[in-house]
Amino acid sequence: MAHTVAHSRFKNAFMAGIFLLATVVLPFTGAQNASAATLTWTGGGNGTSFSDAANWSSASAPVDGDVVVFSPLSTGSDGQTANLTNDLSGVELSGLQVAWSDSGFSTQYNIDTMSFQGNPALSSSTTGSKYVTLRIEDSVQVAGNLNHTDSNIRFFGDVDVTGNLSTSRFIAFAPGSTIGGNFEYSGFQTLPSNMVIGGLVSNGSSNATLSFKGPSATIGANLRFNDVSGNFYTNQFAFGNCAQEVQGVGGSLSYLNVQCASYAPATYTLTGTITLNADLVIHVAPQSIVNITGTVVANGNQISLEPNSQGTLNVGESGVEIPNVQTSLDGDQPTISKTVSNKEVATLNGARGSVFVLSGGTIKGTGTARTIFSQGTVSPGDSPGTMTILETFSQDSSGILEMELLNSEVYDRLIVGESFSGGGSAVTVAGSLSTILFDGWSVAQGDQFRIIDNLSSTPVSGTFTGLPEGTQMVVDGITFSITYVGGDGNDVVLTAINSGTDPDAPNTGIAAFVQANPLVVVAAGLIGVVTLVIISKATTRQRA
Repeated sequence: MAHTVAHSRFKNAFMAGIFLLATVVLPFTGAQNASAATLTWTGGGNGTSFSDAANWSSASAPVDGDVVVFSPLSTGSDGQTANLTNDLSGVELSGLQVAWSDSGFSTQYNIDTMSFQGNPALSSSTTGSKYVTLRIEDSVQVAGNLNHTDSNIRFFGDVDVTGNLSTSRFIAFAPGSTIGGNFEYSGFQTLPSNMVIGGLVSNGSSNATLSFKGPSATIGANLRFNDVSGNFYTNQFAFGNCAQEVQGVGGSLSYLNVQCASYAPATYTLTGTITLNADLVIHVAPQSIVNITGTVVANGNQISLEPNSQGTLNVGESGVEIPNVQTSLDGDQPTISKTVSNKEVATLNGARGSVFVLSGGTIKGTGTARTIFSQGTVSPGDSPGTMTILETFSQDSSGILEMELLNSEVYDRLIVGESFSGGGSAVTVAGSLSTILFDGWSVAQGDQFRIIDNLSSTPVSGTFTGLPEGTQMVVDGITFSITYVGGDGNDVVLTAINSGTDPDAPNTGIAAFVQANPLVVVAAGLIGVVTLVIISKATTRQRA
C-alpha cells in the first residue's frame, strides 16, 4: 500500500515536471516559426555577414522562417555595391524583400547564397528615389515552389528548386541546377544543357525563347509550347554554344549580335514528349545537331528551323530544311533597316538604311543602301548592274562578293562612300570574291573593270581571301590581275591580261539577233511561210 502511494506521488510529480518543462521549452522549439520576424539589413556590424546580429535592425541574426529586407544603405554614395556573405548554416528563410526609399543611397547587394523554405515570397517596394537591387551570385536553394517575377531580385548561379519554378525574368542558371517539378518561363531563358528538369517545360502564355547552351546532352524533359498572340515567332527553341536571342520588333525579326566569335560542336537529343499547341521554331547554331527522338504531339502545328540556323535539325528520321525565301525591297525607305536571313534572296530595288546580310543570305539589285554589312552574298545589279552604298560596305570573312562581267562597258559594280564622313574606311573586304563571266562575254587584253568604285577619300581596308594586291586569277581562260589602289587611287579594279570571248556565244550578227529577239524571228518566220504559200498558189494559178 505504501509502495502504491509512493508510486502515485512520483507519477504526479513527473507529469507536473513534464508540463513545466513543456511550458518552458515549447516557445523555443516548434512555436518559433509562428513568431517569424521581419529583419532589415543595416550593415551596422561588420557590414558583410548575415550571422552578425549587429547588421540587422532587430539586433539578432535571421532564423528559420524569417523574412529579410534590403533597403538603401544610410552611408556611402549612390550606385554603391555591398558584397554580403550568408554564413547562416541550415537557415531557410520564408521571404526576401526589396524596399526602395527617398532616404539613404542607391545600393546593389551581391549575396553569395540564399536558402528558402517552401514557396518563398519575393517582392519589391519600388516607391522612392533611391533604388535597391539584389544579385544572388552563387546558389539559390528552395524547398518548394518558386515564383520569380521581380526584376530587382536576380539569380546568377546554381538554382535548385524542389518544386515548380515559374519565372518572367532572366535567370542565369549554372550547370548542375535542378528543378524537381515543372518549369514555366516567359521572355528569353538560357539553360545549361546538363540541367535536370523533372517535370514539364512550358512557355506559359507569353512569347518566349528557350535556349540550351554548352556541351552535348540528352534532355529528357517533356516540353509544351502554347499558342500566344503576336506579330513574330511566338515559340523558339535555341541550341548551341553561340545561339542568340531573337526578338520581334514591329512585326519583323531583329537578330541580336549577328557576329559570333566561336562555335563549339554539340549534339542535343530530346527524348521527352513534345506537345505543340502552336508552331515551334528551333534555332540550331553552326556545327550543332538537334535530334528529336521523342513523341511529337503536333495538334495540327509544325516544327520548323529558324531561318538563320546553320546547324542540323532532325525530327524522327527526317531532316528539317529551311525554305528558300524571295524578298523584293521596293520603294524608298531610307530609314528602314533590313536583315537578310539564311536562304533568303532579297532584291534591292529601292532605298533602305542599314542592310545586314547573314550567312547563307543574298542581297542583289540596283537599289541604294546606307550601309551594308555582309556575312553572306552581295551580288550587285540584276545580271549585271550597279548597286549603290552611300556610306560603308563591310564584308566579313565569311562573306562573298559576286561580280558578273560581260564586257568593259557592262559589268557588276558597287558604288560606295558618296556620303561617307566617319573614321576608318568606307570599304572593308575580308571574304571571297567570286568573278563570273556572263553569257556572251567578250574581254580584250587591257580591259579594266572597276568592280568597287570608292567615292570616299579613304583607302580600301583589307583584301579578298587569297587575293592580295597584284594577284592574278584565271576565270574561264581569262587571266585578271587585281588592285585595291586602282581608278583614282582607292578603287578595286580587275584588269584583263589576255583576250577572249564566250566560246558558246553565237559568232554572227544574225545569230546574235536571233538569240536576243526570238519572238520577232518567230513572227518573221510565220510571215515568210505565209508569203511563200501565197506565191506558190499564185504560180499554180498562172500555170493553170
